[in-house]
Amino acid sequence: MTEHLKDDNELYQIINPGNYEELKKYESVDIFTKDDNGERVLIKPKGHYIDSNNLFRFDNTLINLYIRLSDRIALIRETQNQLNIDLRNSLNIDIPKAKKILTNLVNVTLSEPRTELLTNIQETIDYMLKEYLSNPEVVKHLVQVSIHDYSTSLHLTNCMLFCFGYAHYEKYDEKDMKEIGLAALLHDIGKIKIPDYLLQASRKLTDDEFALIKSHTTHGYDMLKHSSFSKEVKLATIEHHERIDGSGYPHGRRDLANSSKVIGIIDIFEAITNWRPYKDETEPLEALKIIKRTEVDKGRIDEKMFRSFANSLVGMKVKHKPNL
Repeated sequence: MTEHLKDDNELYQIINPGNYEELKKYESVDIFTKDDNGERVLIKPKGHYIDSNNLFRFDNTLINLYIRLSDRIALIRETQNQLNIDLRNSLNIDIPKAKKILTNLVNVTLSEPRTELLTNIQETIDYMLKEYLSNPEVVKHLVQVSIHDYSTSLHLTNCMLFCFGYAHYEKYDEKDMKEIGLAALLHDIGKIKIPDYLLQASRKLTDDEFALIKSHTTHGYDMLKHSSFSKEVKLATIEHHERIDGSGYPHGRRDLANSSKVIGIIDIFEAITNWRPYKDETEPLEALKIIKRTEVDKGRIDEKMFRSFANSLVGMKVKHKPNL
């Protein structure tokens, strides 16, 4: 069955697995291919399974498959909603599973970082904050779950959890706790513009490659600058690698938003204490000593904020009050 369509809705290319079983998740939407003239052709209407014969060309190579971008956004929103339900059901029962669900939820959201989907993540922030305020031990246990893998989604998830701990220690009100948690969750969103092979490289990067990595700050800000998110959330994307002595990037700013300064500290700590393709994890107390020696003592980050963050770690990863 083929049906040529005349509408000009934007299409999104999906992976053709060559197996209709893997395409069942698209049962509720139309699937298209394109003819030799680049015109879309409907090969599976919504509510039907795709005919496996329609997955291949005459030379037995896989054809390109597309869905409407509006359908992709709707499917992601459905997935977000289901993952939020799964998170609620597992959080007080199976902490490792909850950590994976939470990280997956962030990953799904970043797969199509449009305002309407990024805004949807606020439901997760609301729930996690409510859970933290009622039972801080749950979130502390989430931090302690170690996943021997690296992804931007996992990094952002960990940073959000650490920010909750810092904000609680500093007696932020609920609104400000939510704000800094959201800023932490989105601060590295610009990394979706950076090739994975660079983010996960286990070798020393060239100067040009490192410059590309550093561009994630401006990419992130550009992605959020016209959104409805607050100024502090937007600034965290471009300022979290800036330093109060002007030695950071991308602009060498000194006058930074408070959330940017806090997230800058937490960003370093999370990177040092968790596994990366190019290094093993470092014990939290040792990581704090490294940050103090290389950042605090050189006047690069705010000492008071650093000490507050270090003290907020008590009961999370650091088992006793740091002597710094």
